[in-house]
Order: sequence, then C-alpha cells, then structure tokens
Amino acid sequence: MKVKNNKIIGKFNNPNFVHKIMYMLYTVLAVLFMVGMAVASKLYTGKIDLTQNKAFSLSEDSIKFIFSLDKDVEIIVLNTKDRFLANGEYFEQADMVINEYAKYSDKVSVKYVSLDDNPNVKSEYPEDDIREDSIIVKCGEKHRVLSAYDIFNIQHSQMGASIVSSKAEQAMTSAFVYVTSDSEIRVNMITGFDEDGSSGGFVKMLETNNYKVDTLSMLTDNMNDNTVSFIYAPKRDYDDESINKLKNYLVNNENYGRNLIYFINPSQVSLPKIE
Repeated sequence: MKVKNNKIIGKFNNPNFVHKIMYMLYTVLAVLFMVGMAVASKLYTGKIDLTQNKAFSLSEDSIKFIFSLDKDVEIIVLNTKDRFLANGEYFEQADMVINEYAKYSDKVSVKYVSLDDNPNVKSEYPEDDIREDSIIVKCGEKHRVLSAYDIFNIQHSQMGASIVSSKAEQAMTSAFVYVTSDSEIRVNMITGFDEDGSSGGFVKMLETNNYKVDTLSMLTDNMNDNTVSFIYAPKRDYDDESINKLKNYLVNNENYGRNLIYFINPSQVSLPKIE
C-alpha cells in the first residue's frame, strides 16, 4: 500500500521475531521516543534517567522529580509490612526504595494494606490483576498497579522462576510520571486480520512506558485521531475497505501528520495489499 506524503510507514524485519521478541521491543523504544518526545516533554520539563544506579536510594533525577510534585500521590503496598519484607532481600530492597519517595516529598504517602483484612480492595480496581504484594501508585482518579514482574527482573528456568535483580525505581518513577500527568500519549494497536499472538508483550511495554493503547479492529471500528498506529504481523491480507480506512487515516484530509508502524513476521506469507 502506498500513500503519497504519509509521514512514516515503518517496517521492522527481525529474523528472530517470535523467539527473541524482546530484542525487537527494545529496538522499537527508540522509535517511540522520537515519535512521542514532543508530547512527553509536556509531562516534565526536567530530565529523568530511569537507569538503576543505587540499590537502596533514588537517583538524583528521580529525587528532582519527586521534589517537583504538586499533587498528592499514594503508594499502597498490598500486604503487611512484615509479610512484604519476609519475601526476601529483593523485597526488602524494594521496600526501601518505596519509602524513599515519601522521604523526599510530603506529597507522597505510603501505606500497607492486607488483602486478607481488606478483600474489598480488589473490587475497587476491577480491571487490574490485584494480588498480594502488588503495589498501587495512585493520584486522584489515575492509578497504576505494579506486580513483582514490574519491579523485579525475573529469570525463568527449568527449576522455575527466580528474581535476579531489582528495577523498583524505574517502575515506581514511571508510575509516578503516569499518574501525575494531566495528558496521555495515546496510540492505536490495529487488529482484525489474525495478528501475531506475541503482540501482548509489545502492548505491555507500551503501557509500562506510559503510552495509552487503544485497540481498534479494522473490521468493526473506525479510526480515531491518535497520531501513531501499529499493525503487528497480520497473518491475513487486508481487504479493500480496511486499506481505504488506513489511507484516509494517514492522509487526514490532506493534513497528514499521522504515523503507521507495521511489523512484519519474516515467516508470513505475502500480503500484497497491506505491503
């Protein structure tokens, strides 16, 4: 498919598309940064380096961000403090990091809530996977739920899963940026033609990096005004009506300014209309 003057049509061809999907996802981060940089700059005027530098304290840039808070943020650890710490040294480290946020700002509070004593917490967040040891970062009507997979690097082997390192600061600061932002960077994930099942990991990565993902079916939905859309390795070619939807979306009444990023599975059959 060719559209005159459309801004970006990206084709990513990773030979290890299925078995090494994370490699490709990190590559895409560079694209997302370029696309969203102008919008993301509205969220925070400083610089945030989310790289982990110290095990038990916040980085200088995270501290600066916490100092700049003008909204109340609540951190809710879904367990008693003693039971959370009893999970092991990585949880002890995570707990230290969590409490560092309250240390640097009176806008931040931390509380521990046992699900055994407060089972109604799950009903307050019906769309989230609420479990013991989850962490909720909340500001007003916005929240993010962090699981162990979000705050730790977990390695899987034949012996099972084990924590190998912590990324608590990265996850917590990202959650703070999300819940305190007055705006959202919204993108589309386009479906309807038997897309590759590994797209779930990609969507999770987008959400972790504070993108709001709208899933649109080309068969039943109309395109919205989001400026970035992804097509993730469809197994069937698009029909003419769907191709016209994409063309109209990209042309945008001759205003253009929209971006389509198309992932290709090297093993897929030829799809002449969409390609």
